[in-house]
Amino acid sequence: MSGQHRTGLPEDCASCRKMFAVICEHHLASPDVRLTVAEIGTRCGLTRVPAQRHLSHLVKHKRVKADGRTPVAGATVTQGGEVPDDATPLQWAVNVTAPDRTCGKFLRVLAGQGWSGQLGPADIAAAAGASLRTWKGHRPHLVGARLVEFFPVTVLARDGRHRIRQADRFRLSSGVVVAAPIGNSYAADAAGDQAKTLVDSVRWYCASPADMTRGYRLVAARLMAGWPAEELLRRAVHPEPDAYVANPYGLLSTRLPGPDDQYVIPAEAAVRGAAIIRPRCRSCDVPFAGGRTSPDGICRECREELTLPLPPVVRVEPSRCHACLRQVGPAQWLCDGCGADQRLPA
Repeated sequence: MSGQHRTGLPEDCASCRKMFAVICEHHLASPDVRLTVAEIGTRCGLTRVPAQRHLSHLVKHKRVKADGRTPVAGATVTQGGEVPDDATPLQWAVNVTAPDRTCGKFLRVLAGQGWSGQLGPADIAAAAGASLRTWKGHRPHLVGARLVEFFPVTVLARDGRHRIRQADRFRLSSGVVVAAPIGNSYAADAAGDQAKTLVDSVRWYCASPADMTRGYRLVAARLMAGWPAEELLRRAVHPEPDAYVANPYGLLSTRLPGPDDQYVIPAEAAVRGAAIIRPRCRSCDVPFAGGRTSPDGICRECREELTLPLPPVVRVEPSRCHACLRQVGPAQWLCDGCGADQRLPA
């Protein structure tokens, strides 16, 4: 066997692509720990001599620095790459085609946090060795390429009146758009029944009969556009409102995708070959380890944070007319049209 790597770029070699992913993943996780060539080869399924050959090829083509352990900033090994079914988020990010080299660098930083997570703009820029302005300029490129989705996060301030913006949550996307199914009367009826079940399961959506019907139609339209019910439910219930919802339909319409938005398969589901639904914490939206959950739906880290002294939040549940189900005052039994003079007993 020849001691030289065959001609061609690292993108055309499966072992080089796999080794580059291993080097990037270890560099992000433990940059101060130096792996030996044998350890790198073991992670790639190679012995020491072939591993040294592929590592030298990566160094020769400027994918890895001369030390053999540090990936070159912005370098990618993507063309012709096939992601295995058990690929990590970083392996997926290394093999996916980013809009440009800088976008690929930012994508690998996000993938180092997992398939989804929460990371501030300054932290993303610092991890990529770039400026905050550079990240703000390349973020629209990743969103436009349908490789990352961002979701705004706000929390109620301690005064109970204002909301504070936190770092956006992100989720890696595959870039594969799901086409809307061909509509027919049977599909419309099925979507309507499924929409009713979905909206009724959102416990904070307590609206008038007219707004309940509008909510059913809104969800049914998204289902007919190709959006999975699980994705719509996840967007509707997370995060759970921490105050009284005065306009339920308005909140629901802002949380659900717009009429022109298309559903993009998440990267994790695309790699695994099927949609993955795992229980998530109601507070931070992070999946429970091993698929385990807790009775209150809150993970241990969030429960420890919730033990901090916070001002009490008064939840006001809307009252309804016992005749027409319209929303009435907290002490009313019937609405004005059905006889508002009758009051609840003290």
